[in-house]
Amino acid sequence: MKSEFVDRTFDADYIYFDILFLCVWILFLIIRKKKLALLWSFIGLIVYYIVDYGIWYSWQGTRRTNCFVNPALLMFWVSSTPGVVHPSWVVMMFELTFHKERSNNGSSGDNGQSTDSSKEGSFNEIEHGKQRENSEERTRQRILWTILFFSVQTIPAFMQKGFDWDNRTCKIGRHMGGNRWKMLLSLVIGYGYLCWRRIKAKDLVKLFLIGFIGEGIFEFAFYISGIRTGKIDVLLFDSAIEMNLGIPWMFLLWRWMLKKDKRPYYDEQYNIVNWYNSFKSWVTCSKTKSKNFDLPKVSSSDSEEINLNNNQNNLDIEQQSSSSHDIYNQDSSSDSEFN
Repeated sequence: MKSEFVDRTFDADYIYFDILFLCVWILFLIIRKKKLALLWSFIGLIVYYIVDYGIWYSWQGTRRTNCFVNPALLMFWVSSTPGVVHPSWVVMMFELTFHKERSNNGSSGDNGQSTDSSKEGSFNEIEHGKQRENSEERTRQRILWTILFFSVQTIPAFMQKGFDWDNRTCKIGRHMGGNRWKMLLSLVIGYGYLCWRRIKAKDLVKLFLIGFIGEGIFEFAFYISGIRTGKIDVLLFDSAIEMNLGIPWMFLLWRWMLKKDKRPYYDEQYNIVNWYNSFKSWVTCSKTKSKNFDLPKVSSSDSEEINLNNNQNNLDIEQQSSSSHDIYNQDSSSDSEFN
């Protein structure tokens, strides 16, 4: 794909409405006590700001701005909505899609053997009912949070057209340069690593869809509202690639932050400590074999001398044992005569 300049053109009203809906999103996270999502929002804001202002604007100079707002402050706002909303939504999708529930099947111990088949059947029906209700609740939560996510991303872009509070125009953009193929390579590396970690194909598809939907809604709002102009292939490429660059690493980090009994996929399958211990034991065995191989060989004359010495020692032992036996017999005979 050729080098291009991806830009956004908007009125100052859009900044005000976007900040307002960003506060609504944070308020919902607080009300629903989504502590992990709030933590990821804070982390995402820092990471996005470092990339947007620190790397693209200050270091590489690929980010350009034409606005009445100070560039550092403007870049902080540019980073705030995707940096806060996107990671928190992604983490909630992880939780509602991959989060393991505690199982109560093993809590009864051996008492389950004494129950009859009817009780076991009723127990299984109850468990299946709970799982079905839990699955339905997760689906409902995914839909509701995605609707809110869609609203926060799209409504501010359209509200700026209906209000004339501040018509000052701002324009920001970024030269993509040769970053397209680098982004595509990073995507392949990230999902390739998940394949190497033996993540199931259906779960890989779910992860990709989470990234595609999240970035797709963000790009869709810009294109439909006229904030961003461009071809549809650029829209699809950005939707499929940009957020999915971080999805594999976010999934692994999110999984690591959970308790072990709630993590999808077991640690024992991918524990790098076990791999290190296996490699260490292999190296130890190799060294032991090499040491045994390097021991000095015994010549035939030395071996014959060793055998002669061993035979002589055996004869001495036998003589000593026979003499002690004779002495014992003499003592016993003298005792008998005395008696």
